[in-house]
Amino acid sequence: VLRISTAYGLSPRMRFDLTSSEFTRTLAAGLELVVYDADTWRPYCHVSDISKAVMTALEASAADVSGEVFNVGHSDENYTKRMVVDVVQDAIGGTGKVTFEEGGRDPRNYRVNFDKIRDRLGYQPDVRVPQSVAAVAQAVQAGAYDDFDQRQSFYTNHTISDSALGTHPAAEG
Repeated sequence: VLRISTAYGLSPRMRFDLTSSEFTRTLAAGLELVVYDADTWRPYCHVSDISKAVMTALEASAADVSGEVFNVGHSDENYTKRMVVDVVQDAIGGTGKVTFEEGGRDPRNYRVNFDKIRDRLGYQPDVRVPQSVAAVAQAVQAGAYDDFDQRQSFYTNHTISDSALGTHPAAEG
């Protein structure tokens, strides 16, 4: 089992509902960012490093991975939301307007240790949050995602409608 950290990284179909991408898009587009519970922790892992972890696990001997659970990421890639904001501000020259508030709806707050995957499988991620944030900020500022307001459901995973869910016999009655 691979327990994947919060993903980040450029793609044609960005997930702007994930913290590092959301914060970067918002601030790089010159919009105000409201951050709830700024001192909560999350682990992050670049999409290419997630793929690398999958390949590492698939190529490992059965004795090394059978019945095991591995956290995928790097211990240096645990960030608070406030720390992610700081990284984004560095990438855009400190020009973003940010408001910090308490009382968010997401109670998750955790730091993760990734020693097991490193020690047992020799896995080490290659990309770090600051590199990716800078690339996403450049793409946003270059207009790569100017259609965000018209296509929010394409770039996020927030909206699920009844019609998208369909009906399933097990869900009825």
